[in-house]
Amino acid sequence: MRLSERAARSNPSDPHLAEFDALISLFCDEFDRVKDRVATILPAVAGDKGFVFTNALGSVKYHQGDYEGTIQEFESAIANGGPTGPISLAYLMAAHYRLGETERARELVDLYEEYFPGRRVDLLMSRLFVNPAYGEDLTDAMRRAGFVTN
Repeated sequence: MRLSERAARSNPSDPHLAEFDALISLFCDEFDRVKDRVATILPAVAGDKGFVFTNALGSVKYHQGDYEGTIQEFESAIANGGPTGPISLAYLMAAHYRLGETERARELVDLYEEYFPGRRVDLLMSRLFVNPAYGEDLTDAMRRAGFVTN
């Protein structure tokens, strides 16, 4: 976090440094910092599809129990051509599962398995967070939605 904060202070308007800081903050459980960074930088990068600010915000919302907000952020990122991959689908399937939308969660599991066969995002998530409970919660919801790890 110290290095991330230092990099972000070196050039607060640099979206790449802000993105780095937002992601480091996410995995260090600094959720309010992620929200602040996204709110500050997002207007400056509107229309640039390569950044993961909306995805980071969706992840924060998941870990704070706002599953509807999680779905909204990730679906917005996808609709606007933002980065989408195994992590996006993992959060979407987990959020739908946590909302009791098990059929939609299972559809996302099937989509994940079709496009990212063998990709173990659950292992990645179990190692990224300073507090492993965040990764465990996400992977628990994924498994309950039907995600199988073999």
